Amino acid sequence: MKTTCIAFLGLLLWAAPDAQAQFTVVTNAGNTLTIASYSGPPWDVIIPTTLYNLPVSNIGSRAFLDSPLTSVVISPGITSIGDYTFGNTGITNIVIPDSVVSIGIAAFSGCSNLISAMIPDSVTNIQDYAFSSTGLTSITIPTGVTLIEDDEFYNCASLTNVTIPSNVTSIFSGAFYGCTSLASITIPNGMTSIADSAFYGCSSLTNVSLPASVTNIESYAFGNTSLTSVIFPGNAPVAASTVFFNDNNATAYYYPGTSGWSSHFGGAPAIMLNPPNPAGALQLSILPAGAITAGAQWQVDGGIAQSSGATVLGLTVGNHSVSFKTISGWATPADFTVTITSGKTSKATGTYVKGNPQLTITSPKPGQSVSNALLIVAGKVTDNLSANAVYY
Repeated sequence: MKTTCIAFLGLLLWAAPDAQAQFTVVTNAGNTLTIASYSGPPWDVIIPTTLYNLPVSNIGSRAFLDSPLTSVVISPGITSIGDYTFGNTGITNIVIPDSVVSIGIAAFSGCSNLISAMIPDSVTNIQDYAFSSTGLTSITIPTGVTLIEDDEFYNCASLTNVTIPSNVTSIFSGAFYGCTSLASITIPNGMTSIADSAFYGCSSLTNVSLPASVTNIESYAFGNTSLTSVIFPGNAPVAASTVFFNDNNATAYYYPGTSGWSSHFGGAPAIMLNPPNPAGALQLSILPAGAITAGAQWQVDGGIAQSSGATVLGLTVGNHSVSFKTISGWATPADFTVTITSGKTSKATGTYVKGNPQLTITSPKPGQSVSNALLIVAGKVTDNLSANAVYY
């Protein structure tokens, strides 16, 4: 057997023409190997755990790109799959071992026969276009992932089921663009933002419910779908006027006791679900500005946290309790009751005080006793703080 060794920029390239493995590899620091290319045939390939008595740790960028590859088994020990690694090949399924932590840009893009991909929770990073234009029918995002990157499942026209774990906080631009078979999607609580065109062109999508944690939705996020209803249990997110572009039958529904809503949202009509009758609203301002910056918020009847100046809609007529968020370094306003009047917006103010005022008594000293003495605390009592006469 003839083996060719070439030193280049401190790395070693190995090529072995024998039948056991027609791989070109690069040695890494630490004496591990990255597979750089494969010459084939055969095209049903097992990525080995070791080659040339060294562990294989990575599958390099473009290693199998545009090859006649029909199947691949990735052995345990591989930690990363590079950019474009299996792009435009004929593989039909892939099981990724739980040693892998990252999947590169367009790693499986264009694998139109790929209908199944099992991704372990060890994976924390799946890059742009990783599974775009594949034949996937179902996908479970691993729990190690917190972001669904740009165009990750772009144009997966056969995709019908997506499971997103609760630790995913953002869906980036075009993530599910053109997934025309996707009829439903569950957005988990904890999601905060949905970027532009994230679900654009999902023509089978008819209904979606967005959790109260979503605070930002960008342009065309749900454009050109078949949506008829979008449920919002929380306050109105910050949203572009084209969120529901060309969704002619879409209506946004929101709950009583939330804020930020008007007659339209994101280009669609907005309607309150099961509004109480009669009903009123409450607007509350928080003072001073420093408390707002520090994160001060308020809530009605223990409901959704509100920012200063928010108007909570759909409150039943009568008395409601108002409470405030505790923030470090500030004295919290006392809870109070507000009366809601039919058809009107009641207004209130809550004032935080910098610091946490305390009264310290230094006399009598320990071991001493005082009888029939009155301690008078003088001064102006403000901001829902209280002073009391203390007897000994």
